[in-house]
Amino acid sequence: MRRFYLYKRNEIFYCQLFNPITKSVLPAKSTGKQNRYDAELVVMTWLVNGIPQGHSRSLKAPEEVFSIERTLEQLKALELNSCDARRIMNLLRRRGLVGPVSVKNVGCQ
Repeated sequence: MRRFYLYKRNEIFYCQLFNPITKSVLPAKSTGKQNRYDAELVVMTWLVNGIPQGHSRSLKAPEEVFSIERTLEQLKALELNSCDARRIMNLLRRRGLVGPVSVKNVGCQ
């Protein structure tokens, strides 16, 4: 399986990285390049130095990005109740990632 796929959209090459953990591709990211060779260099740099994240373009190691995607896929597949949601939100709040959150009290003992 290839490590990534390139395609052109409006004269710019976009990349979809292959996630070896989930065996799926990540959402497309713009390389900002109009030349295929230059776009491939950008993607190879991402795989070595880190993948840009969001508008800040901060870099995150590919292994971490792939693990986060795996976790999100697992969460989508789980049957969660409000107790589970509360535990997840409490974890995120303790890490300073979210503020106060209201979770419905349905099916929670």
